Formats: sequence, structure tokens, C-alpha cells
Amino acid sequence: MEAQDRIWELMAKKVSGEATLDELKELDEWLKGHPEAHYVLETLMQAWHPSPETNERVKGGDFFAWHVQRMAEMGQLEPSDFSQADVEREIYPWEVEEAEQKKRRRKIAMLAGGMTITVLLIGLAWWIRLPGSSEQHARPAITENAAQLALPKLDTVMAAKGARLQVLLPDGSKVWLNAGSELVYAHDFLQKAHREVHLRGEAYFDVVHQEQHPFIIHTPAMNIRVLGTVFDVRAYPDDETTEAVLLKGAIEVTFPGQPERRVILHPKEKIVVSNESGATLQLDTAAASLPTVYTIIPVKPMPHDTLIAEVSWIHNQLAFQQESFEALARQMERWYNVRIHFLDDAPRHYHFTGIFTTESLSEALQALQLASPHQPFAYRIQNQDVYIGSSEAQMVSP
Repeated sequence: MEAQDRIWELMAKKVSGEATLDELKELDEWLKGHPEAHYVLETLMQAWHPSPETNERVKGGDFFAWHVQRMAEMGQLEPSDFSQADVEREIYPWEVEEAEQKKRRRKIAMLAGGMTITVLLIGLAWWIRLPGSSEQHARPAITENAAQLALPKLDTVMAAKGARLQVLLPDGSKVWLNAGSELVYAHDFLQKAHREVHLRGEAYFDVVHQEQHPFIIHTPAMNIRVLGTVFDVRAYPDDETTEAVLLKGAIEVTFPGQPERRVILHPKEKIVVSNESGATLQLDTAAASLPTVYTIIPVKPMPHDTLIAEVSWIHNQLAFQQESFEALARQMERWYNVRIHFLDDAPRHYHFTGIFTTESLSEALQALQLASPHQPFAYRIQNQDVYIGSSEAQMVSP
């Protein structure tokens, strides 16, 4: 029982923000041998840091001040922690972290009773499911993608389609994984000179500042180097492009096979890289001298709103701005965990702007139909498959 008590103590310190670096390492090592316990920890983290209301909107403010306000709406900060004067100046990530810790300490007394009940119920169910022998440890599965990294020992975190997942890395950096995404990093992450992760899918990063240990994200189309900042990376293999959106700080982008080519991204900017060029560089070394196709564009909020479409999923919303139906369909596949089939080409090229929050799949498709009165389309939902065509005649089941 002493071991169990120690684990609960470590978890409690982690969710309250009071754990030391050594205690975080100890908990991380134990979680590697008990991957099923991640569910318990994530449940506690969600109870400690509740999600925002899906229909809340930001009333105004600077780009990063908007991010700070979002965190206040999520209950992670008190609005009073940042004065109006702060909105006009540079706000550093570690200031936000300090404010978060102050907020957590204020919430301890209020949440202690409810958290105790939650811990007891979850803990009872969890320990019943644990193996009888303390020496029988389940090992995290290493995917085919992770095996290709040729690292001696890897940890893999995956978010299934239709789900989103928050991850706390061993250095304290926070990562939110979007649906259908995978993050891989070395088991001895903290002992490396560089903090390196490999991303397949989409992730939102809030990186802890460590000047002597740069943080690097690897994707097939580009690599991103950062010291401490807030940004989003989308690198799904079935998308036409890989994108990085910077909210705060600065990041340096390089390309596989072309380390001498460096692009510095500034706040409110997005870099879009063609996945075709990235794939060519990986498969054909003779093509390494060819220029990678990329574009840097400004990031703008949604019309009549301050919501940024590229990071809307962090707030449990699917926002899209002048998105082709084909590109939107790929997002909806991951969002709703379905497969979408176009029965003809015309609907693929329709463009839509909008926001989905609590809509079901059927409600979302009906909203898209209403948004395109001059470009009609029909759809049929059959189990996990969605069929889309230009006319109702195509919707007859085979």
C-alpha cells in the first residue's frame, strides 16, 4: 500500500503544480510501466483544469492577450493576474505559468472535497484492473512510425479519431493532440541535449523555456526549433500541406535534406509547406537540392469574431474559413471519426466558412447544405461512412 500511497501523492502534486522536477521524473518512470494509469491522470488533470464553455467568445484585446483571456475563461488564470497594462506589454510564458500556479493554489480549498470523491472512485476502479504482480508492467506500444525513428527506447502518445488529448511532457511542456495524432519522444527525454519530439498529425504546443535545451519538433515536411513559445503544428500525412501557426515567441523552420535553408516565423504568421515536396525530399536523395515549396501568410481571426480557426480545436470547436469541402471533409473525418466519400468531383471544390461546436455529424452536414444554396449537394450516412454527391439520385443505397 505504501507504493500506492506514493503514486497518489505524486499525482496530487502534479495536478496542483507543486511537484518538483525529481518528483515529476519519478512519476514519469512509474507511468511508463503502467500506461493504463494515464487515463487516471488525465481525468484528474481535466477535473483540476475544466474546459471552457464552447460558445464563449473573446471580446477583444491583443493577439497574445487573447490567448491569456482564453486561459482565464478555461479557469487556468484569474483575470486579475494580468492588469490592463499587461495587455500593452510583452507577456512572457513563464509569467503565465506563475499565474497558473497561483490560480491552482487558490482552487485547492474549493476543490478538495470533490477531488477526494473523484480520486476514490477512479482509484478503486483502477486498482481493481491492475495486474496482481507488481513486476508485471505493461509496456507502451511502439508504432511502426516510431520504430522508423531508430531511437533505442521511445514513448508514444496517441489521440484516436474523434478524441483530443492533453499531454504533459517530462520537462513540463504542455501538448494538446488533435484527433488522429501521434507524438513520439525518447524515453530519456530529459537527458538529451535537445528536447526532440516527432509529430504525426496536429498538436498545440506550450513549450517551457529552457535556453540551453532547445525544443525541436520533427515532421516529414519540416523541422521546427524553439526555445519557449506557443504555437500549433498540423502535419497529417493525408493532407496536402503541413502548417505551423505561431501565437507567441519565435520559431525557426528548416526542411529535411536542406539544413542550410532557415525560415524565421513571427507571431501572427503561418507557414504552409507542400507535403509533396517534403515527400520527394525523403524518398529521393537526388532531389535534395530542389527548393521546398512554402508560403508565409498572416493569421486572421474568423469574420465577426476573435476566434483563430487554426487553433479553434483547442477550445473544442471546429472552425474553417474559405475551406474547400475536400479539405474540410478530412477534418470532419477526424473530428467525427467517420470516412467521407465524394461520389463526384463537383462538391469537392465548394468552399465554406463557419464554426461547429456541439453539432452532431448530421446537423453539421445540414448546416453546410444551407450554406451552399447555389451549390447543392446531397449526403447519406451509413454507419461510419458518409457519401456526398451532387444530387439526391446518387444517395440511393446499393
